Amino acid sequence: MIPISLYTLHYHKRRVAAGYVYLESDIEWNVRSIVLNAGGCVVAGIAAGLLGIGGGMLKIPIMLYMGMNPAVCGLSICPHVIDVILYCDFIICSIYVDVL
Repeated sequence: MIPISLYTLHYHKRRVAAGYVYLESDIEWNVRSIVLNAGGCVVAGIAAGLLGIGGGMLKIPIMLYMGMNPAVCGLSICPHVIDVILYCDFIICSIYVDVL
């Protein structure tokens, strides 16, 4: 996670130096937004594991707080939710088949 964060910061600095103009709904990946996003992911993962809730219930409000477009928030969570559901279903089915 740290190498990706460092690359993201470097990429952001290169964009700013080149004169890139961010849209209003774009996230400027500075240290604050990376720490907020990473911390939010950790908290969402722990809460999802302990409480049995979906991580998207916590992750989407964090993304909205960061200023992300609501449509992008919803669409960025979908692939992760589908992966988790397929993984959990596979594990549950394999346990069920093994019990029989």
